[in-house]
Amino acid sequence: MRKYLILQLLLLFLISTSAQINIGTPGAIKPANFKKKDMELYQSLKTYFVIREMDKDNQAEIEKILQQVWKFNKYEIIDFDRYKAMSDDGNALFFGLRNYNTSSEYTSNSDLAGKFAQSSELKIQLWRNLPKEKPQLLNEDVLAYIELGTHWRLSSELTKRISIDAFEYICKTDTVVKEWSWGFLKNYLQEINRHLIANEPRWRFESDVDKENISKLNTQALWVSSDIKNSYDSRAKEDPFEKYAGKKIEMISPSDLSAKILDSAIPFYYMKVYMGGTDKVITIINSATGEFLYSDYSGMAYFFKDKDVKELNGNIK
Repeated sequence: MRKYLILQLLLLFLISTSAQINIGTPGAIKPANFKKKDMELYQSLKTYFVIREMDKDNQAEIEKILQQVWKFNKYEIIDFDRYKAMSDDGNALFFGLRNYNTSSEYTSNSDLAGKFAQSSELKIQLWRNLPKEKPQLLNEDVLAYIELGTHWRLSSELTKRISIDAFEYICKTDTVVKEWSWGFLKNYLQEINRHLIANEPRWRFESDVDKENISKLNTQALWVSSDIKNSYDSRAKEDPFEKYAGKKIEMISPSDLSAKILDSAIPFYYMKVYMGGTDKVITIINSATGEFLYSDYSGMAYFFKDKDVKELNGNIK
């Protein structure tokens, strides 16, 4: 089962989030380029964007976004019922919000083959369906995925369902998934598209700074997704941003931030933070292009602290 050109943007429900990107060939700790023949195949196929029922009222806006950002191959917007009718089509790419069940006995990006599911994990991903090696297992060529962790409002229902039944439930249930909003998705799709066209690998555990543009934070406000506060150390005596050296910080809710990405005629930079297990990734993203101005990874980390701000300050100067 081949997986990954991974665009991994990890979110745990009720925890602040950030784009963790890993792009390249499967099986490598640090990813490499895709083979030329694979990239030629992907580019020759059409990508079908599977929207949820609750997206249909905004389909014209979604079409506008895709016209602007998706240049890798031809595309079409479809709903779940259309996907179900073509789910065995191996000559297509699909993009959608997916679910995978896991247990301590069996953990995989595939169905549980009847084993008891202890949890479910949501992903936004770009994939191609391959012939099934075993009837009870999925077989997918996953080009890109955005891992959203456990969504507690959906988990109890999704652990009861596998494969296409879980996908149908996600598509037809009106539950808000913060990262499945079209401001964030626009930037994610820009980054996927850019790396696919360039066949350029990117390791999610690799810190990076856009040294040519990072100084712009001295003259422009940095917008920060307010759910970052969920990652603060409650023992800290002051806000970590008290010593921020850039122009200023503007806190904004995730929903308002996603809307601002779509509505603002003036490009801006925004920060999101991922805290999952012992991994911490701090990212600053260009709202107009989806490109990363700043990405800082650290392991064995449990909080967003003032030292993270000091690290950013050192790069701004």
